[in-house]
Amino acid sequence: MGDENNLQQAAESTENLITWLYEQGSFVPFGKIVGEEKFSIVSDYLGTPSHAYDDKGGLVWERELDVYGSLRKGDNSFVPFLYQGQYVDVETGLAYNRFRYYDPQIGNFISQDPIGLQGGTRLYGYVSDPNGWIDILGLMARSIPTRKGHHIVPHAAATNLNISPFNSEFGVPSYYFKPDQVDPHGRMHGDGGMRTRYPLTMKQINKQNLTPEKWLGMLETHYNNPSIQDIRGDLRIVDRPGKPGILLAENVSPAQAWNKAKEWADAQRHVH
Repeated sequence: MGDENNLQQAAESTENLITWLYEQGSFVPFGKIVGEEKFSIVSDYLGTPSHAYDDKGGLVWERELDVYGSLRKGDNSFVPFLYQGQYVDVETGLAYNRFRYYDPQIGNFISQDPIGLQGGTRLYGYVSDPNGWIDILGLMARSIPTRKGHHIVPHAAATNLNISPFNSEFGVPSYYFKPDQVDPHGRMHGDGGMRTRYPLTMKQINKQNLTPEKWLGMLETHYNNPSIQDIRGDLRIVDRPGKPGILLAENVSPAQAWNKAKEWADAQRHVH
């Protein structure tokens, strides 16, 4: 059984029912219940399970993976979750990643990106940096926005388009999500078929012949989309080498964060 994309219960028979508990709004398991037995699961900063303990605090399972998710120590049988969003088939060693299967032996998916070259030239690629990125659906890599947050204006495109003062990875406004929200980062990028989804890469921007003004207009339209106004976060300046800095606005919606970022940009232009 599952709740949306999360596997909640698995059983070979009613006598061997397993219930999985997840951190709210994520794919990170924190508990396992088998009959009267209860286990706590500890995961790393990416949401990858590494240890499990019984209700008395005794270690019952531990696992160590290499950078691709292949086993270095332990097994996947007690907790069959690999990287966040992936469920391991113990018999084949492949990890079910919602829309594709991932092979930890080679560090790639075994089928092509459904959108082909629009997703880049690495058709079978997982993520560019597995130390800081995940792909919970097998469709689009996401960084874990804890240190640098979610840049209100994507800095790579802003740099290529020379949109000052947002044309930098540091010293610009970034949105740091409040905890216990359902995929706020994906929704901020327009995942889930939102009509206001905006292009992220220069290839996508050039394909649509967008000027900097039109692209910024698309960002504004998306951040004002009513369907994401339940998201909350703090707007801060990203300090070097990538950590939350000066607070610009606390506990604000995407629309409020966007407006505050524009105010900040206007102030920067007057200073310079």
